[in-house]
Amino acid sequence: MPNGHKQLTKAVHQGAAKKTIHSEVATLRQLFKVAVRRLLITTNPFDEVRANKPKRNEVVAKHHPLTEAEEQALLKAAAEIDAERQYGDGGLHSIFLFMLKTGLREAELRNLEASDILWDQGLIRIRDKVVVEIRAVDIPGSAVSGLKRLMAGRSPDSLLFKNEAEMEQFHCVLPIREKATLGIIRVADVDLQARRIVATHRFEWHPKATQGDVPMCKTVRELLTRLDATRKSNFVFAHKDGGSCRLQLWEMIKEAQKRAGIPGNLRLHDLRHTFAVRLRQRGTPLEVIMGLMRHSDIRETLIYAPYELDEGRNAIQVLDR
Repeated sequence: MPNGHKQLTKAVHQGAAKKTIHSEVATLRQLFKVAVRRLLITTNPFDEVRANKPKRNEVVAKHHPLTEAEEQALLKAAAEIDAERQYGDGGLHSIFLFMLKTGLREAELRNLEASDILWDQGLIRIRDKVVVEIRAVDIPGSAVSGLKRLMAGRSPDSLLFKNEAEMEQFHCVLPIREKATLGIIRVADVDLQARRIVATHRFEWHPKATQGDVPMCKTVRELLTRLDATRKSNFVFAHKDGGSCRLQLWEMIKEAQKRAGIPGNLRLHDLRHTFAVRLRQRGTPLEVIMGLMRHSDIRETLIYAPYELDEGRNAIQVLDR
């Protein structure tokens, strides 16, 4: 960065919270400080980068929980996008509906597997786990000769690309473009005769916050039942190649917001805020919302489902009974 001003401003426009930016800049400053102390570098590039710590009212004002009318308009817009782009039942409408009715975070949705659905108990389990992602993609004809050269003389267990330099020198476009995934493909994964690559990626995944079980409402159970009937992957919301969902959800919620005519700066995480606010509006005790959202501190729950004066006015009437 090193002065960081434009990048920080851009990050705010793209939906990153001020508290997140402040925390990450502070972390980077400390990491580079250790690097200077160990003589790995001479100067700390983050010494002059400052991100103002947000006040509580700024953090609360950043959230945009949807009204019930806005929620329906957003879901309608998402269904229109699905129809235009042929995303099918596991597309944008299903993702938005699922997040609104479960309060799950984006990463939890992307890494949700069929084994995490406890049908008999009516629960969705969020847990530490080892994820096995298997992606099967077609090899374009233009890449066949290049792959033959790479594979020549190598054993089946050898990596297809020895290093990033080989990836960059490989001029043909493959359906798999992420360096992390390209770096684990082995020669045996490439079937030139069938023109297919089957890449298996195993990794540990940990939820951002507390692990736990989220009960399913009727709407979520019906949605998951429909998705399970056509599922061809271990992921609930899978990409067409069998891997985890890779839709650009941040960009797509902005598109759906514009179609729906919803004002303000709507973020994907606001669907989680809507989940909490809707429960509070319908009389759910705060400690129950805390459990459903898997918060470790009720003060965090208050950020998502803040106290409203009208709520107090209604509640105080019990003292006259």
